[in-house]
Amino acid sequence: MTRFSAAERVASAASPMSGKPVGTADLVGQPLLATEPGCAYRDLFERELTSLAPVDFMEFGTIEATKRAAAAGLGISPPPEVTVAAELAEGSLVRLRWEPPFTIRTQLAWRAGKRLPAHARLFVAQARRLVAEEA
Repeated sequence: MTRFSAAERVASAASPMSGKPVGTADLVGQPLLATEPGCAYRDLFERELTSLAPVDFMEFGTIEATKRAAAAGLGISPPPEVTVAAELAEGSLVRLRWEPPFTIRTQLAWRAGKRLPAHARLFVAQARRLVAEEA
């Protein structure tokens, strides 16, 4: 099962970039917030920005800390969409109008012929239901 996921580009509601189209060059030079290197969404975002100029990230240990820093106005963050849904709905974070030239895939895989435990079957069923709802 494969799903294409969105990585949001978020900033505080008070960000001067809020509500207007943003290009990649506009993001270079902005304070950037993320978790450690190795997260797919951060690595793709960083690769895109460094194609124009070197960039530095203020790194946090968790997505939650990264979201709170963005909401406090410390910079721009590229977290997975599902992790910022509540903050976007309540208005503490806003989407930046930048369309990345990449997509992120989320995949579930398991060994053919192997019976999954009940909790894993439930997880797979829920994941399939959510993907079907979004299609």
